[in-house]
Amino acid sequence: MNARPGSLPSLEFIAEPAVLLERSGAVIAMNGAMRRLLGSDRRELDLFDFVESSHQEFSAYLRRSSASTSPIVGAVTFRACEGVARFRLNCARRSGEATDGILVLRCLSTRNSQFSVLQRQVDDLNAQLHVRQREKTILQEALRDNHGLLRELQHRVKNNIQMMQSLIQMSAKGRQTDEVQELVTGAWFRLQAMASAQEAMNRSVQVGTVPAGVLLSELVDSIGRSLQATRNLQLEISDADLPNDIAHAVALITNELVTNAIKHGLADGRGRILVSFEPVSDGFQLVVHDSGRGMNTQPEMQSSGLRLVRALCRQIGGDLEIANTNGAKCSVRFGKSLQGAAT
Repeated sequence: MNARPGSLPSLEFIAEPAVLLERSGAVIAMNGAMRRLLGSDRRELDLFDFVESSHQEFSAYLRRSSASTSPIVGAVTFRACEGVARFRLNCARRSGEATDGILVLRCLSTRNSQFSVLQRQVDDLNAQLHVRQREKTILQEALRDNHGLLRELQHRVKNNIQMMQSLIQMSAKGRQTDEVQELVTGAWFRLQAMASAQEAMNRSVQVGTVPAGVLLSELVDSIGRSLQATRNLQLEISDADLPNDIAHAVALITNELVTNAIKHGLADGRGRILVSFEPVSDGFQLVVHDSGRGMNTQPEMQSSGLRLVRALCRQIGGDLEIANTNGAKCSVRFGKSLQGAAT
């Protein structure tokens, strides 16, 4: 059957295979893509000659399509020139034609359908990724704000500790009895130990932990300079990260043991004090070992400073052992997994 005027140009603008046909299957015109698909450019063709799937189903599909100017979706298997191929179909009555008029049939590759589904899935994943990225950005900004607030809080705590040290010294002026001097010195050193822990927190790269090597080295050096015993101190400090609450307790314990060793473990400024800290199988171990005469190992006979050490050890789940081995040797062992417990 000859092509109707104006039918061919409209088909040639369609990229996929397209054909004008009657409801009976007689081909009126087809575009280049359809000719290449069927391998024929004859003017008179019956599309049913190329249908591999059920002719009855294809005929019913054409009848339904002839009743609507909106595309009806279907499917068909053609015996194409390159073999059997499955296509999705869009078919509708050409606008302006009678009910039994000409149909416009377009063949869409099922592979394109698969790619469309895949593209939708990719688009959905991209949308989800965009939402997650926004949430991550918001969380990072909140985290930076919290870090800033924490740094500010730590700085203020350090300033408050320094103010307390100054107030203690000012309050003791004019009351320089031995008992007052000992109380003031003890309180000052304990505050200094807390200040050292706070300063180590301020400089720590990882918020929430303190490098033990930096903390203990600087603390022991500060105690040695204050009591003029730097040359008597020997340090063997292994680095490890301690949680903030444990770091404060360890700083106070170290302060008590080192100041006690300097006061009672040196003879006329002579002697040696070894301060060691290292990870062990079940946690950490802090040792302060002087070369003096030793000390009373009975808890009830020990000073208030050592009673404080025992209380702090209980707070971090550790224990204090005292032995007289070529001087007094104080060992504190505590677990690395503990975050501090109430006394």
